[in-house]
Amino acid sequence: MAKSKKSSSSEKTKTKDCVVSSTTTTSSGPISLISEGSLKISLLVKPGAKESRVSDISGDHIGVQIAAPPRDGEANKEVVSFLAQILQTRKTDVSIISGMKSREKVVRVDGGRDLSIEKIRELLESNIQE
Repeated sequence: MAKSKKSSSSEKTKTKDCVVSSTTTTSSGPISLISEGSLKISLLVKPGAKESRVSDISGDHIGVQIAAPPRDGEANKEVVSFLAQILQTRKTDVSIISGMKSREKVVRVDGGRDLSIEKIRELLESNIQE
């Protein structure tokens, strides 16, 4: 009986991995569709700035300057708060999924069916400050 539990558990994991990898097909540079209503954004975060702002959009990442020091998770909290403000969503819809201790971060944004790569790109581009 224990063997069947283990095999069904591993099957679920394999199935879940396949679903995630097969849905990650739509991409527009640093912004990718994870699933319907969820996107991931690749960021290059520069903490310690005078003010939080989007600095650039390249083929690999969105450059973000953050007005918080890179210690005790302060910059990560500000990244989530700043992106939620720009993307016009709740803070609970924005989460850092990789790069918690790195300048290179991947952020997940959940926003329902209205969320699209084009909308996110438009909101980020309209907030670029040089």
